[in-house]
Amino acid sequence: VEGVTTAGDVVGQVMFYFPSQVFAVPGTVTGHFAIKKDDQVISSIDMTFEVAKDNVLMDIDTTPFLNDWEKFKASLQTEADQIKSNLAGLQTQSQALSDQAAANKQLVEDNAVAKKTDLADYLKTSGDQTLSGKL
Repeated sequence: VEGVTTAGDVVGQVMFYFPSQVFAVPGTVTGHFAIKKDDQVISSIDMTFEVAKDNVLMDIDTTPFLNDWEKFKASLQTEADQIKSNLAGLQTQSQALSDQAAANKQLVEDNAVAKKTDLADYLKTSGDQTLSGKL
């Protein structure tokens, strides 16, 4: 059944008018509303109508309701979790590099590695920058 809608998107509301014959017979009518934009469904919600002789009761099942906004929020959460994971990995690498730099600095301070100034007396360079000399 396709009913008539009136534009109310300015205030976020839409009025839907059912054709008169939809609720002509008592019983249960099940269906859903699909909100479309350019023939693409952007949201939907399941509904049940209990039709009596003198009134119609409507029940909305919000469980399957997942619109584009909810999908967008879920994708943002996924991206944020990935960024947090990447950041944790970078922090671990950064700490490892800091530890290595501190260890290298300590080796230099303990004279455990040869410095360029230590080698200057033993090695000389010729005009083409070739090293010569003996340790």
